[in-house]
Amino acid sequence: MNFDDPQLIQALDNGLLSPDDGIKAKAHNLRLEQGVSESRRRVFERKPSVPAGSSWDELFRRHVDYVRLYVKTSTEQPHTFQDQLEPNDVGDIDQEQLIVRLEGLARPMHEFGCSFEELQKDHDDQDVDFLNEFCDVWNDLRDLRPAFSTLLSEVAEKLDLDDWADVLRDMLGLAHYSANTAPEPIALCKYSVADVHREANTKVHITMPTVLDSDPWEHYFPAPKSLRFGRAMALVPCNNEEDLKVELLNSRVTYTHNNIWKLGQIATPAPVFSISELREMHLLALQFASGNDSFGAAEAS
Repeated sequence: MNFDDPQLIQALDNGLLSPDDGIKAKAHNLRLEQGVSESRRRVFERKPSVPAGSSWDELFRRHVDYVRLYVKTSTEQPHTFQDQLEPNDVGDIDQEQLIVRLEGLARPMHEFGCSFEELQKDHDDQDVDFLNEFCDVWNDLRDLRPAFSTLLSEVAEKLDLDDWADVLRDMLGLAHYSANTAPEPIALCKYSVADVHREANTKVHITMPTVLDSDPWEHYFPAPKSLRFGRAMALVPCNNEEDLKVELLNSRVTYTHNNIWKLGQIATPAPVFSISELREMHLLALQFASGNDSFGAAEAS
């Protein structure tokens, strides 16, 4: 992504020169991004309430402010899917294709007033009334922000493992799920492309993720646009392009009992690896997968 504003250009350069690996990673994500349209990039430069400045901290705050105002929305579709901003369309997908998303349950369980054990029992018993009441409370807590998700086919072989929740957390790069003090209850939600289409009110409702679709995050990594979908950066070093898992964004699906497929608990802390090592290995895999060894090469040096 290339800015027009000289102050933003300088701010990004300052981030890229930072000795802090986390800051440098967030700046690289802005520089590497190919999926943000020119119309959306112009909005990012002009809209947020944070004035343009030449420091990295000012650019960081602008990014956070943009996501708060235009992505984590509760009254209109986020910029991710707005037609006039030329969303990063992934093209036609089979309507029966299944999408899965790992969801944290701590907040909806607290609001609903149930324990994980109660929820697990009623899920095992297929108590539809209980589960739909739970989903009603959960849906009220959710806004319209784009949902980071993947295709069921990408993770299906791992779902019979006893520690499937931890394995998916690591494969999909979900570093914010880290059971440092206690297990984290999660749900694996499942829905079809048709389910997303049915509820969407924009032309494009499944997209390749971009850096502007979430807060600055060192565990995000842009993929070359030629790959069509994103690729999640795992929490362990990537050995080859076959380790890459598809990452996509879909517009909101209102959950019912049918969407709560598996319940589990993340029981281990997130793996700790050098963010520079993770990103270097991920970049090599992206270059192989896309057949483009120039992608990210200058920024990585």
